Amino acid sequence: IGSGTPNETAVALAERILESVDGNLIALSKMDLKSLCKFSGMGVAKSSAILAAMELAKRMYPILNVKPVKTLRIASGAYVQAPSR
Repeated sequence: IGSGTPNETAVALAERILESVDGNLIALSKMDLKSLCKFSGMGVAKSSAILAAMELAKRMYPILNVKPVKTLRIASGAYVQAPSR
C-alpha cells in the first residue's frame, strides 16, 4: 500500500482490508476497484496497485508450479486458515 493516512498506518489499513475478507486472499482477489476504494485511505492508485499485484500473482502460480495461498495470518493476532502442505 505504501503509506497510510494521518490517522492510520499503512499496516493498519492493510490489516483492515484483510480482516474484511477474513484473511482470505481468494476473496481479496475477487474485489473490484470500487470495493477497495470504499475503505477510508484507499484511493484509485492504492486500489489499483493491490489489484495489479493480485493479477500478477494469479498469472505466476502456473509458471512457478506452487500451491496458491488461500488465507493469511494477520498481524493483529487473528488466526485464519493456513495453506495445507
